Amino acid sequence: MQLKKPVIFSVIHDKQAKKVRPMKTIRIQIVEDDADYRYLMERTLRKEPRFELCSVCEDSQTALTSAIAKNPDIVLMDLNLSGKELDGIETARAIRLRTNARVIILTSYEDHETIIRASTRAFASAYLYKSSFSSLVPMLIETAQSVTSQAHLICSLLLSPLTDAERSVLQYTLGQDVGLHSSSKTIANQLTGILRKLGLSNKKELIHIFRAYGYDLLPDEPVSDAVAQKKDAKASQKSPPPPDDHDMPSMFPKIIEMC
Repeated sequence: MQLKKPVIFSVIHDKQAKKVRPMKTIRIQIVEDDADYRYLMERTLRKEPRFELCSVCEDSQTALTSAIAKNPDIVLMDLNLSGKELDGIETARAIRLRTNARVIILTSYEDHETIIRASTRAFASAYLYKSSFSSLVPMLIETAQSVTSQAHLICSLLLSPLTDAERSVLQYTLGQDVGLHSSSKTIANQLTGILRKLGLSNKKELIHIFRAYGYDLLPDEPVSDAVAQKKDAKASQKSPPPPDDHDMPSMFPKIIEMC
């Protein structure tokens, strides 16, 4: 089954998503408890002059500690780490939240739905079936340089639980001008709903996660409360009154096509 690249972002975001980063040495961390497969990856990556293998781990705690200390560009994460089903998901999620690394999920599962759900929970940028080992090197390069079609799909699924109003607030929070006319209280309530649905703690985590999905041109800090209040004050002076939340247009069309 081949996935079509979904159209999920506004024009502004799509231009960002297609931006290709300059080529540089790609720092990689391997997290794999299967000794044979770990050796195969390590041997392959060490032959590539474009790669720097900064860490090789076989358990979740060592992986998280090493990722925080060395901040790799990409983490290759075994889904079934330490023999526990889906244990690699929470390790990958923790690494995504605490470092700038992008994550590629490795799996021997052939169930497409399982790997997609796992990758979404982990905030991954890509996934690779272990049986497709020949795709490892090109996938690493593509993931390091751009936002992949798999990342687009994963991001679509992250957005799918959000209402239209929440999607508009998300774009607003990510620094895009969406002509939002809701009050500060409404925006705060919707932001709380977004964080709850995505399992995030605060606005800083939200922005950090979505940078890997094409928002890498944003400033380091989210829109400040002072700026938000000025926008709300300006909007409140206009007529007609603010639209109801359910009338707000979606800035992220719900388009995920599979064939």
